[in-house]
Amino acid sequence: MVSVEEYLSTNYKPNCDYVDGVLYQKHWGTTTHGFLQGRVGQLVNAGFPDFVAACEVTVKIRTRKYLVPDLIVERRGRNKAPYPSEPVHLCIEIL
Repeated sequence: MVSVEEYLSTNYKPNCDYVDGVLYQKHWGTTTHGFLQGRVGQLVNAGFPDFVAACEVTVKIRTRKYLVPDLIVERRGRNKAPYPSEPVHLCIEIL
C-alpha cells in the first residue's frame, strides 16, 4: 500500500495509476504510440486555440484515485498546478 503523498512525490518510470493505495504500472509506449500521442496533441493545440493538450499529466479522479492518461485537453488558463483536481475537458488513452 502506498499513500497519496508518497505517490504524488515519486517519479515512476513508467508512469503508474493510483487507486486506493495500489499502483498500476502503465506499459512503456511504442514508437507508434508516442508518434500518435504527439500528433494528436499537435492537432488539438493547432485546431482549438481556446484549449491546450498536455501529455501524461496526473489527474485526480476522486479521493485516492489518480490516473495518468496519454493526453488531457483543458481550456487555456484553467489548468491547475501541479495536478488537475477538477474534471478536465477530455482524457485520451491511446491503445
